Amino acid sequence: MLYRFLSGDFPITIVLYLVTWLWARGRPSLLRQVALGDTPVWNGIGRLTLAAVGLFPLWVALADNWRQLMAYGMVPSRRWESNPFATAVTAEPVRAVTLALLAVGLVGTALLCARHRASLPVALLAGALGVVGFYFLNPIRIRLDVYLLGTEASLAQPRVVDVGFIVFWASGLYCLIAGLIVGGAAALFAAVALPVRLGYWLISRGRPEREAPVFQVFHRRAQALHAAPLPAEEPRPPAEPGGGA
Repeated sequence: MLYRFLSGDFPITIVLYLVTWLWARGRPSLLRQVALGDTPVWNGIGRLTLAAVGLFPLWVALADNWRQLMAYGMVPSRRWESNPFATAVTAEPVRAVTLALLAVGLVGTALLCARHRASLPVALLAGALGVVGFYFLNPIRIRLDVYLLGTEASLAQPRVVDVGFIVFWASGLYCLIAGLIVGGAAALFAAVALPVRLGYWLISRGRPEREAPVFQVFHRRAQALHAAPLPAEEPRPPAEPGGGA
């Protein structure tokens, strides 16, 4: 039972939710703006995106397989190495739901970033780092997964010392896998964000009234500042006669 849990998807999902919670707890105003602070259409997009992103890790843990999904980042001839555990291949309808949730989360996030003017260069840099990190760190992850596979006999009749040691280094493995998943998501987001940002700019340019309300406020303040008359220069008092040196 313990081995099945440690070698499964739930520990990875728990780490991903912990990382998400640590990120979100310092940004309540951003999440509120995305879900409640815009027009009804954009609020709907924000809520749908948040729901898809929040549900995706749980869906993978319950119905799909993280290691099988990570195999998409490898060449087809070596994808079998991504999952050393004896787990069945995910059924096509289940995988279709997984990919649909992923697509909704990526496109929705890209739309919201375009709407709220998130930094596109930062997204592209994060995507590039995600690709490089996956390329160099995924082979290490596979080797550690093989080590975890070898702990099945030790966990069949576990001792406290053995369990503590396995859980300790397996926790590092889960953090590594979570980092690779986040890096892969960043790479996919970078590929989606550029065309979405370009399309949003082409559709919304020249129409500030359709911007998010927070940017409408900024626009009106800038207009008022630009239109305000400059204070008249006060006349200088005439020089007193004979005041020169």
